[in-house]
Amino acid sequence: MKTHAAMMGIAASALLVTGAVAQTAPAQDTSYFDGFHVGAGVENRNTSVKSGIGGLDGRISADTNAPVASLSAGYDKVVDGQWLVGGEVAEGMGGRTIHTTGTNGTYSVKAGNDTVVSARAGYLVSPKTVLFGRVGYQWQDASKSATLTDGTQTNVDKDSHGALVGVGVEQAVDSHFGIRGELQSANLDHGLRDDTIKASAHYKF
Repeated sequence: MKTHAAMMGIAASALLVTGAVAQTAPAQDTSYFDGFHVGAGVENRNTSVKSGIGGLDGRISADTNAPVASLSAGYDKVVDGQWLVGGEVAEGMGGRTIHTTGTNGTYSVKAGNDTVVSARAGYLVSPKTVLFGRVGYQWQDASKSATLTDGTQTNVDKDSHGALVGVGVEQAVDSHFGIRGELQSANLDHGLRDDTIKASAHYKF
C-alpha cells in the first residue's frame, strides 16, 4: 500500500511538472493531425481502358476525364511529434463513360461510384504541414457493354478492383480544419485504370 501510495504521489508530481513545462514550452501544436476526421472534396479523374470483353476484336484503348465528388473518414496518429500514420475510407461519387471502337464493334465502360480503403504515412515538415504517401485498395463500380457490327450485344455488370498508391500534402488551418491536395493512381482489373487529382477539406473531431 505504501509503495502504491508513493507511486501515485510520484505520478501526480510528474503530471504537475509536465503541465507547468507545457505552459512555458514553445507552441508545437500538431493536434489537428491526431484523431478522427471527416472530409469532402472534388476530384478530376482520368479513367482509361485497355481491353474489351469477349467477342470484340482489335486493340482497345481509350480514356476520359470527369469531375467526381468524394467523402472520407479516417483516423491519424502523430508519433514522436514528426511522423504520421493513419487509415482512411473514401467514397467517390460520379459516373463517367468511355466509348471506343474495335475492328468489329463498339465497347463502352460506365464507371460509377468507387470505394477506397487505405493507409497513409507521412512526415510533418512543420507542426501544421505533413507530406504523406498512401497505399490502399479500390473497388470501382463499372458496367461494360459491347455492340458488335453483326448486331450482337454483350453486357457485363461487374466491379473492377485493384491496388492504389498516392502522394499528397495536408495543411492545418487551425486545430480542427485542414486542406489537402493529393495525386492517386489505381490499377484495376478488366483493363481499367484511374489517375486522380484530389482537392479536399477536412474536419478533425
